[in-house]
Amino acid sequence: MKYPKVNGIYKHYKGGLYEVITLATCTDRKIPVVVYRSTLFGTVYTRDLNEWFQSVNREELYDDTGKQYEDEMTYRFVEVEPLYNF
Repeated sequence: MKYPKVNGIYKHYKGGLYEVITLATCTDRKIPVVVYRSTLFGTVYTRDLNEWFQSVNREELYDDTGKQYEDEMTYRFVEVEPLYNF
């Protein structure tokens, strides 16, 4: 199984950048989840690990220029290079 990098920055297919905080286990379902935070707002979310690198269809989405994507598949989250290194 593939795992996201803790402290890695990922771009969601709908836009937005997120930092992976840690991996955890859902207490109800006993499955691994990714705990991540919006780099813009600081909101914390969880997502099932098996969904993190899942392929999704972008058919009804638009890029930054307003151009509609063709019926194309992409990953839900894609790692991006950080804007800074300490």
